[in-house]
Amino acid sequence: MNVWGKGRAFCAGADVAAGIRDINEGTWRLGAKLYWTKFTLIYILATYRKPQVSILNGIVMGGGAGASIHGRFRVATENSSL
Repeated sequence: MNVWGKGRAFCAGADVAAGIRDINEGTWRLGAKLYWTKFTLIYILATYRKPQVSILNGIVMGGGAGASIHGRFRVATENSSL
């Protein structure tokens, strides 16, 4: 599986502020679903039996960092910013 970011940064793009707002405004199930899905994906990637190679080039943040930093092999370049 190859996942590539486009542009200067690799980020999943989740609206974290909206998730927190949902939780605070009483529609917590929507916010909880966002985080449950995100952390379930990160857990699956972190415990996957096949090796994952993550090449981090440029800005890596948020869900993009969560999805890539847990790879068994991580390569950062001189352009990396975590």
